[in-house]
Amino acid sequence: MKRLIMLLATIMLVMMLSACGNEQITPSTETSVAEIIPESTPEPTPELHIHIWAEADCQTPKTCADCGETEGMALSHDLTEANYQEPPICIVCGEIVGEPLTAGFDKQGIVIDTVLDEVYPFVAICGDDESKTTVGRITFYNLVIEYWCDVEGCGSNDCDHEKVDEWRDISYRIEFDDENAHLYGTQIGYIFTDFYLQDGTNDKFIYSDAEIGNTLNWYGVEYQGCINGQAEIISDGWVNNVLTLSRTKSFKVPTGYDGAVLGLVGFQAESKGLTFNEVLEHQPVFFRLK
Repeated sequence: MKRLIMLLATIMLVMMLSACGNEQITPSTETSVAEIIPESTPEPTPELHIHIWAEADCQTPKTCADCGETEGMALSHDLTEANYQEPPICIVCGEIVGEPLTAGFDKQGIVIDTVLDEVYPFVAICGDDESKTTVGRITFYNLVIEYWCDVEGCGSNDCDHEKVDEWRDISYRIEFDDENAHLYGTQIGYIFTDFYLQDGTNDKFIYSDAEIGNTLNWYGVEYQGCINGQAEIISDGWVNNVLTLSRTKSFKVPTGYDGAVLGLVGFQAESKGLTFNEVLEHQPVFFRLK
């Protein structure tokens, strides 16, 4: 009996060893989660962009100087009012938009090309026979500008007060020596007018020896102190068979004003009360005091 038990135990041991010898061990095909997903690095937090704004102007809206991003709209022009000396100017960006107002003389196509110390022909109606004319010559000379202090109690132009006025003096000489001048004499008249305002419709602005009724406009500022002064006689008569008429005319205008115009015409324009356009028909010679 013991032998039988030992035999059975031996057979079972042999069978177990045989089974272990035939077992195949294969490598594992399973991969851990750590082997499939590599260890991740956290993404960096983006830096916060701070805009550097350039303020809006009339061409571009508010714009970041760094990234170019814009915000809002471009501004609109805020224009000054044009005058005879300056065009409309945007007070926001300084851009010039348009042109100055057109001067009255330019509107009428009247060219003033007279200069100092040059001789120009001058035609006048004879004094004793208005059906006849005499042809002479005119010269403008000695333009003098004196600043004027009207501060009460000052009594001097050589002072530190702001000078808002000035007197502009111009001298002229007209000479005649032809036969009609000898036989019938001549007549001379003058007008004082304004280069900017005189557009052919402003007939009050040509004769007065007192304060002019019309105001001037100088860089957009109204000026009412303009004066057409009395003429100072320098010479008036025949010398060596030449009839010479010389005068100095004075005009009070704003400081720096270049629109005062003296016109000489060969008849008594003042006494006839002609309009400016009627004066133009008699070939006046103009000089602009600038």
